[in-house]
Amino acid sequence: MNNWLVPPRADVPELLDLGYGTLEEVRVNLHDMWRINRLMGGLPALTRHLYPRLQPHQTIVDIGTGSGNLLRLLSRRDPTLNIFGIDVTARNLQFARSDQPDNVTLIQADAQHLPFRIEKVDYFISNFFLHHFAPKPLVELLGTTYECARRGIIMSDLRRHRLPIWGFRIVAPLMTNNFLTHYDGLASMRRAYTPAELLEIARNAGIPNPIVHRHFPWRMTLVADK
Repeated sequence: MNNWLVPPRADVPELLDLGYGTLEEVRVNLHDMWRINRLMGGLPALTRHLYPRLQPHQTIVDIGTGSGNLLRLLSRRDPTLNIFGIDVTARNLQFARSDQPDNVTLIQADAQHLPFRIEKVDYFISNFFLHHFAPKPLVELLGTTYECARRGIIMSDLRRHRLPIWGFRIVAPLMTNNFLTHYDGLASMRRAYTPAELLEIARNAGIPNPIVHRHFPWRMTLVADK
């Protein structure tokens, strides 16, 4: 990309994915990321598209659920929803299980081998997750979830840009001293896609008429309805 403010994508591994950190450090990191996600527009970028589409008794699957806070939020909004949280990491699910309501089910599974049959899930959603995948695996993930979904997919993530990277370097030390948050936050921004890249990946996945919405300050949401 010619714009010097948009660096090349760097697919650097994140420490949490590699198993670094004590249980307490992981707990703090998950709390930090949920707080940052809410304060910096990540949660509204997802819910403004998801909430108007929700109907009673629908089945919703959150991929890469992490702390499980999004599951609790959805359950409070509509207790009739059938909600699943998927995460490949047992440590994350250990914290996600705390105080989950009865309509939430947690499953340890690989996002690329989801245990759901076609049209048994209304919406597959994700928040702050797509950047974990290189382009080819992301094509496969989006294609599989869209094919399996009854109504569509709604997936929000970061937008890659130098300004949030610079801003995070300044602000993060003021918000937390957790080394996982500091390292993985920057890694996530360097791994993120641009809206144009995500749109191309969605099209390569065979999704008809995907839309990528930009959200302030540096978020985007892929919406693909059926």
